[in-house]
Amino acid sequence: MGKGIKALLICFALSVCMSGCAAKGEAEESRQTGNSESAAAEAPAESKVTEEIVEAQISAAFIDAGDQQYVSLFQQPDSSSVVIARLYTGDEVSLYGLEGEWSRISVEGLRGYVLNQSIVFKKPEAQQTTAAPETTVRTEQSTAAAAQTQAPANITIVLKYDSQGIALPSSYPEYESYSDTRNGYCSAHACNMYKTASRNGPKREVEMLYEGDAVTIHGEYNDMYYLGTDSGSGFDYLGYVPKEYIKIGTPPPSERKNYNAVAGIVDATSCHLRSTPTKETSDNIVATVYKGFEFEVISFDGFWYYIRYDGGTAYISHKMVKVW
Repeated sequence: MGKGIKALLICFALSVCMSGCAAKGEAEESRQTGNSESAAAEAPAESKVTEEIVEAQISAAFIDAGDQQYVSLFQQPDSSSVVIARLYTGDEVSLYGLEGEWSRISVEGLRGYVLNQSIVFKKPEAQQTTAAPETTVRTEQSTAAAAQTQAPANITIVLKYDSQGIALPSSYPEYESYSDTRNGYCSAHACNMYKTASRNGPKREVEMLYEGDAVTIHGEYNDMYYLGTDSGSGFDYLGYVPKEYIKIGTPPPSERKNYNAVAGIVDATSCHLRSTPTKETSDNIVATVYKGFEFEVISFDGFWYYIRYDGGTAYISHKMVKVW
């Protein structure tokens, strides 16, 4: 199949080259006969044709998912990029070009990439009389469009949001809600929380998870957990986190949490000292300190250390320090 696509590209390129040579010859002949106006007009036309050829369709083609249920249409020639839609055996597409092992195609106004082995030039026999399923994706907010990238066939997703701008899990038809919440913790050094069930969605600006942070898992959608975590402000910070960064169970003992601590040191690259124990605003930032900064602990509420700083006091998040 890959050889067939390459053969098409070679033939197509040869025809373009021949056309370009012919046009160039006509321009030269015009210059020799003194027809300067005709020669000058030829150059822009040649540029225009070249521009159109770059975007021109090489061939009509079809999707062959083989023994898979469907193939993914990616935004970039990279299997870790955004998934635009699911394509099924028999779906008709327009082929525009090859980039290594990827074919650049369009289908129903969507442009993206599929692996070369998914492209054939004859509609698979098993799908001759079967209409291919359609994927419909719609959002209420353009900023959350990336969250629609894994929509099931024949399903319309309309995202709804809570007061914090977090997509409600009930918006996703295939969301699995746990009957009992599960306790877990962050196993990565640090990871983002997202407002939608997509790694390409908007991040929660006020919240990240750090190694050992406890979470409450409410459910899952594809490769994301919908979970909550408390940062000490009395709120359950909800969001979506990739499953590979979360482990189920009780977090191990932490060097960051110690109600009897008397001193500590910053082990993050940098962090803020605040006049109040909350990250919901930047107005309470009194200073920025860096890795290696040592401090004396006055008290600890489970999330924020109340410390001595520059002749006064301040608060520092337990996520940024180690204490003893």
